[in-house]
This record gives sequence, C-alpha cells and structure tokens, in this order.
Amino acid sequence: MRLSDPQMREALFTYLDAKHIKIRIIDEKNIGRSRADLMAVIDGIIIGYEIKSDLDSYVRLKKQVRNYNKFFDICYVVVGKSHQKGVIKHVPEFWGILVISEEHGQVNVFELRTADMNPKDITATKLSLLWKNEIQNIAVKNGLPKYSNKNKKYLLKMLQEMIPPKDLMLAFTEELFERDYTIREKS
Repeated sequence: MRLSDPQMREALFTYLDAKHIKIRIIDEKNIGRSRADLMAVIDGIIIGYEIKSDLDSYVRLKKQVRNYNKFFDICYVVVGKSHQKGVIKHVPEFWGILVISEEHGQVNVFELRTADMNPKDITATKLSLLWKNEIQNIAVKNGLPKYSNKNKKYLLKMLQEMIPPKDLMLAFTEELFERDYTIREKS
C-alpha cells in the first residue's frame, strides 16, 4: 500500500516519541528558501526530517538538501517503500534514511541508514532560528549584557564569541524547548 504524507507523519511522530526521552517536534519550519517537514529539538542538537511519500517526486529535493545542510546538525530523508532504493542517490552520505511502509495493516519505520553529524559548520545559520528575546535570554543566563539596543546579528556574534560552543548549543535548544509558538517574534 502506498502511504500519504499525513500517514507517514503520524508514524514518524510515534517513532520519534519512542526514540527520545526529551524531544520537541516542530512541524513545517521555514529554513532558508525551503520548509522542513519536521524539525526535532533534542538536547544540544536539531534534526531535520524531509518526508517523501510514495506519492512524491525528487523534483525539489536537491534544493531542500542544500537548505537542510545549512540549518540541521543531523538530517534525515523519510521515504515510502517505493523510494527505498532510489533515494540514496539524492542525499549526501551523512544523511540518514528512514523508510516507512505498511504491511498487513501495520505501519513500520525502518532505519535504512543512520545519519552522521553534519560536517559543515552551521552554527551561525542555526542560531538565526532564535528570536531576539531568546538570544537576550541566553546572554543574560550566561552573565552577558542584554543589549536591548543592539540588533540580532550583533547579539548572535557576541554569543558565539563569548560562550563555549557546547554550552551555546545546549542553551540554544533549551530556548527552542521553551518557545511559546502562540506568540510571534517582535521585530
């Protein structure tokens, strides 16, 4: 049976909830000039999931891969069984591949290839996902000035210069865990 995007998302949510103790899943996140199907936040790491259902093609995948590579520590393509053999030619070797299929009325998620960490330095683009008030929260929690009069670019540069990378990534993901999506960032 061919699975649609909504069927695959439901199976992926269940799989991710079972795999991680603490996770926040963000649906349809804008990244660069693409939209990530799912962004998962875990301690210190963000993971991007691009879903290609049995009904999808690879037409936009090349552009999506470029954008995912700029924002995510770990990247996965999630495919229906019909794409299981062909998808490997369309994603970099460090990308993981999950296959979702239905057999005998049961939907299964199988990890065809485990993802490696993104080899590119994506700190600046990843941090750009933060709202200005979140950047200021990280600064204050780390004993730095809030700098209400400085722009986001300046604040991000300061964080990168003043906070050790591992601590910064943990603070980054903590802000994303705590984000209230019922409010919007103020310019």
